[in-house]
Amino acid sequence: MRSAMARSSRAATGRTSSRWDENRRRRVGSGGPGLGSNPASAGAPLALASASSSLTRRCGMTTTAVATGRVGSAARLPVRGLVCALLEGDEEAADGLVMGLVAAGRSRMSVFADLLHPAQAQVGNLWYSGHATSADEVRIAAAIRRIVALLEPTPAPKPVRRGSSCVIAVPHDDPHDLGMTMLTLALQDDGWSTVQVGAARALADLADVVRDRRPQLFCLSAAVLPPLPQVERLIGAVRAVRIPVLVGGAAFGRRPDLHGSLGADGLGTDVRIGVVMARRLAGR
Repeated sequence: MRSAMARSSRAATGRTSSRWDENRRRRVGSGGPGLGSNPASAGAPLALASASSSLTRRCGMTTTAVATGRVGSAARLPVRGLVCALLEGDEEAADGLVMGLVAAGRSRMSVFADLLHPAQAQVGNLWYSGHATSADEVRIAAAIRRIVALLEPTPAPKPVRRGSSCVIAVPHDDPHDLGMTMLTLALQDDGWSTVQVGAARALADLADVVRDRRPQLFCLSAAVLPPLPQVERLIGAVRAVRIPVLVGGAAFGRRPDLHGSLGADGLGTDVRIGVVMARRLAGR
């Protein structure tokens, strides 16, 4: 599958080159900044150039700003380029960026933590600042979900001990479960057995699920928190049966001190840190 994805990335690059090259000449001119410095995807620079006017209009970003990504640094991956493609509704360019990283040997967890999650967060920031609409956010979340489903497992070379299990949940009526999905898949790549509980279950029910399953770890991912006393009671009930609690998601990320005040054992600010914290808290 990985080789097929690599071929797909190269094919997408070939198909888009002539179309985006014309847009590049028209929008940024022959004296525009060199966008070929990003080796993650040969077609990405052309896609980014084409999206530069949209970025300037909607994101406050310029072509120069999106030309700094390098595969060798997680902080400098083509996050802005992916945001460009997603805002423009260009699935082919978005897929090319992601598949280019996969072809270069990136793990699924790396793609989640270093590219998809930051891009999703950046779109959320654009929505908060009025540079993206609610419809944009919903559409982009669906596009990222589709990309997540395309990525094959990349098992960790040194997985956790056999029998390690985790229950992962989102609060009742929180529709933002994409972060939970990415964490679930990353934990599976790390060797965990996972049980995912969707937003249909009330917080009080989650404590019963955890007590019945007796996992080594409970994770709560939230973009929108219910009343804090309810969250605190849930965390207390889980910890009362000696199961550590890891929290994450935008609601906790916006207030890094909140998890401690509610009694949680750790905060996963992204998928990679979540996997590291899971091992540490569960002693795996």
